[in-house]
Amino acid sequence: MRAAFSVLLLLALVCSSQSAGDATIAHAPDHSGDAGEHSNSPGKEQAAGSTEEHHGHAEHHEVHEYESLVFLFCGLSFGTAVLFMTMHPWLHNLQFTVVMFVLGVVTAMAAETEAMQSSGMLMRSFETWNNMDPHLILFVFLPALLFGDAMSIDTHVAKRCAWQCLLLAGPGVILGAGSTGLFLHYALPWGWNLSTSFTVGSILAATDPVAVVGLLKQLGASPSLTIAIQGESLLNDGTAVVLFTVAYKFASGVDMGVEDIASFCLSAVFGAVLIGSVIGLGSIWLIRKSSDRLNHHSPIIQICVTLCSAYWSFLIAEGVFHVSGVLSTVTAALMLAHRMWPLLVAQEAMLEIWHVIETIGNALVFFLAGSMTGMTLLHSVYLSDYLWLLLVYIAITLIRFVMLVGLSPILNRVGHHPLSMKDILVMTWGGLRGMVGLAFAILVRSDLAGGRLSKEDGDRVLFLVGGIAGLTLLINALTCPALVRTLGITQVPEARLALVRNVAKQAEKHVEASRLQLFKNDSTKAISHPVLKYCMNQLYHEVNHHIADTKKGEHGSPMAA
Repeated sequence: MRAAFSVLLLLALVCSSQSAGDATIAHAPDHSGDAGEHSNSPGKEQAAGSTEEHHGHAEHHEVHEYESLVFLFCGLSFGTAVLFMTMHPWLHNLQFTVVMFVLGVVTAMAAETEAMQSSGMLMRSFETWNNMDPHLILFVFLPALLFGDAMSIDTHVAKRCAWQCLLLAGPGVILGAGSTGLFLHYALPWGWNLSTSFTVGSILAATDPVAVVGLLKQLGASPSLTIAIQGESLLNDGTAVVLFTVAYKFASGVDMGVEDIASFCLSAVFGAVLIGSVIGLGSIWLIRKSSDRLNHHSPIIQICVTLCSAYWSFLIAEGVFHVSGVLSTVTAALMLAHRMWPLLVAQEAMLEIWHVIETIGNALVFFLAGSMTGMTLLHSVYLSDYLWLLLVYIAITLIRFVMLVGLSPILNRVGHHPLSMKDILVMTWGGLRGMVGLAFAILVRSDLAGGRLSKEDGDRVLFLVGGIAGLTLLINALTCPALVRTLGITQVPEARLALVRNVAKQAEKHVEASRLQLFKNDSTKAISHPVLKYCMNQLYHEVNHHIADTKKGEHGSPMAA
């Protein structure tokens, strides 16, 4: 568990460096807002004065860096509680990321209460995380989540879906972002120009279907469909980042010609792939050199190499060469996924450690996303904006559907797994939005395109992106199981079911015969046969539970009689 502990330590360090400054800013009075809001009434002016006095006392409170840990471990505690709840049979299908997002929204609402405002350390920790630099959010959370997701991909299946993923993450994202930008420009009454509209369109183009991918794996959907959705998500983040950078430069007043745009896009893509390939090859070499099964340090070294590979590929690409860190990290992870597994000393340990890291990351990401979205929904928007939010949600869903239908002839031609209309419906409904878009929306709100956007426009960008993320999680993710079952995506052919049932029955007979022979052997009298019988019955029950359409009692163990 050392790798998981290192992630926690990293999270604490990177956010604690902001604690003193952010907490002071969070408690400082907004004189301009107070002046505009309380200029009509003497009573309100007195209230404003008392509020400023209260904040003045808060400013003198000594802020400790360790206070940022409170929000961190609140998120981890909530995540652990949700996972514990899913152990109950009635709550087994509870969507982890959805619940964490809702808990974040509830926490944001609780932050408006007097009890939370006067909680001291808890409130300061909440404000520190919600005022975190959006670049820091991306650099802390994104490498681990991207790397862990890409590293677990079955590369043999991914090869068959590679061109489909590239088409969806390339032309598909460009078409989706452009269509969304045009809709925002001409349909919304907010007066956004084309560059601002395309900036928001590129933000909304990044999908994060972590909940849907987990659901499809759990329900046993086609690996090709799962990989297509998962691969598109991994790659379209990189495309969306490049599109966002170009559109945001235009929104900030930077003049770029066609040659400048082409040069930037090519260098961002190919430079990132080159950096990721170099780091991936270096990591494979280190893992091969540390594959001594007789040395107990080998699994620790290999796990740490993968963790370093995830963050170095992102940090070097984004921080040093200013190319796509997303594509660099995904490239390094895919190279490891293809060549690493036979070299590992402890494959199960590697999987478990990265599963812990991903669980921690998803818990904190969606908890933080929910709290940021909740703060945006409670402030700086009009009631009519909620209607426009619903309209944009419907529009981007239809745009994604039309894009998939339009590209389906090409997708079916280049892919080994043709996409049916049922697959397209699942892929459309599975286009959730997550932390990548929220981080860019926070960046727009804080920077305001170099002062070219008003504060109201910045708040509306965050409101729109956060609202879309919330709607896709609360509507799409929760209704996707019913959609998958209704369409019959996970139905197993009857011939395969019959084969699996026959194998299970033969295995039960063989094990039972071995147990009876063991029971007759005098040298095994010390074995507790009732305990052995109970354990075998439990094993049969678990096996039969995972066989689809098994009738009650049809495959009961011969021992049960």
